Amino acid sequence: MGNSDFGNLPKLKDFPAVRFSIRRNRCYPFPVNPIFSRLVLFSTVLWVGGGVFLTAIVGPTVFSKGLSEVITRQQAGAVAQAILARYFVLQGVLAAIVFLGSFRARDWGWKRPAVALPLSAMLLALVLGSGLMLQPRMREWNEIRYSPTRTPSEQEEARVRFGRWHGIAQVGNLLILTGAILIGCQQAWRLGRGGPAPQ
Repeated sequence: MGNSDFGNLPKLKDFPAVRFSIRRNRCYPFPVNPIFSRLVLFSTVLWVGGGVFLTAIVGPTVFSKGLSEVITRQQAGAVAQAILARYFVLQGVLAAIVFLGSFRARDWGWKRPAVALPLSAMLLALVLGSGLMLQPRMREWNEIRYSPTRTPSEQEEARVRFGRWHGIAQVGNLLILTGAILIGCQQAWRLGRGGPAPQ
């Protein structure tokens, strides 16, 4: 068998399930787990879809003019807060899955830490901060501003704080959706290319 016969043999890098990281002139093969990658991508898509549905459909519908003829604005606020409480649980689970998936991407031959790793960590922190800290405070301020036992000054103060933090929450929600879309695009690129996205 001549040297030309060995040249026709398939090389390890030709297999789609193997990627390489060149470090100090050595090659390290890393198997790509397509099932886990698709789980992360599915979680990201569900996360983005749920956020868009909540922001573009649920919120405007609950506070719509037609629904205001059936329930009061206070009751509409209570309904929205109940929906947000359930959505926070789903969002937290999906954010944790995406974070774990981004951390796993460090083992797939990336020369630098994956962009998705610090981004998903920041998004997970925003989700936890919104659900565990911001939502309870906003629920409290919403109860105060409609409570008949509170003084007008207390109601006005609660209304101002609620409005201010509601705007901050909307900005945070936009940042979370934008970050989740970026991570989803990165995961889709990786699956389409059969390996990690370019850095």
